[in-house]
Amino acid sequence: MLFMIMGASGSGKTTQFRGLEGLVAAAAVHDLDDPFGEPAKPTELDREWRALQTEGWVQHALALQGGGQDTVLVGGVFGELLACPSATGLDGIAGCLLDCEENERLRRLRARDPERDLTDDELWPHLIWSAWLRLHRCDPSWLARPLRGADPGSPSEGVAPWLEWSRWESWEAGDPRWSFHRLDTTHRAPAETTRELLEWIDEQRRLGRTGRLPLSGTWWD
Repeated sequence: MLFMIMGASGSGKTTQFRGLEGLVAAAAVHDLDDPFGEPAKPTELDREWRALQTEGWVQHALALQGGGQDTVLVGGVFGELLACPSATGLDGIAGCLLDCEENERLRRLRARDPERDLTDDELWPHLIWSAWLRLHRCDPSWLARPLRGADPGSPSEGVAPWLEWSRWESWEAGDPRWSFHRLDTTHRAPAETTRELLEWIDEQRRLGRTGRLPLSGTWWD
């Protein structure tokens, strides 16, 4: 099974990656940005790099799954994960969006490097991406361009023609398969967020064992 923990910059992904390491029983915890057969993370947004990384980690998760181990992947985008060619081999998939209030996000981003005076123009893309992720969580049909790299309805396959968007592109808001958790980290201490993530992972595993996990079986049919 693969658990994806996603979120815009400042949501707490890196903190939780460190917090979860060694704490999730029978699971390996990985950061999507760690090199996996691809060059190091580019300094600018590169959708193809992210897609290749995601597919690489899915293949790694399948290898671990064969030995009875789950994978927690920190980073990435839910719709991209479901479109990865190898994703259908996973016993189950569950997603969690780490989020926070925008004023707190700005505070965290500025605190990362106090000596660097980030401008509003530099911070703005982080706010746009956080808003997009919230809508992506609620509605799979919402504005695919930031994910696919092509205008909605365009004949262009966008950034990665090998991704299988057709698995979910006809799904609508409310589809039980498009259901992932949101955890607001605004007023939570990191240790509290870690505890809630561990509880969420345990609950998804229970759903998987009882056949009630939405993204298990032939969910793409």
